[in-house]
Amino acid sequence: MTDVNEVPVELFNRTAIVQRATSTPDGSGGWVRVWVEVGRIPVRCSQPSAAERETAQQSGAVISHHIYAQPGADVARGDRLLVDDLVLDVESVVEPSEPVYLRAACRSVQHEG
Repeated sequence: MTDVNEVPVELFNRTAIVQRATSTPDGSGGWVRVWVEVGRIPVRCSQPSAAERETAQQSGAVISHHIYAQPGADVARGDRLLVDDLVLDVESVVEPSEPVYLRAACRSVQHEG
């Protein structure tokens, strides 16, 4: 039987690679931002409702996806998640008062080339 405070593992049907930015010297006296993998976590990916997107836009954010993970997953604002062919920048992370899941509001990133 599943604990009330646990989301069934089968609901997390995808894997996200969690990347965190770090700065490294560029050899010319400057710094380069590099994304480093800090882990892989099971997730569920969904699109936010129109009302959630509108609320986010009013606060200056563009939210394209919600990523759900297990409570306490190592995901933080500013991280990057790679989920299949999606590259997502984490805008915010929220856990409800009953720690049933962790929800990361993300913005899709499209790169040139």
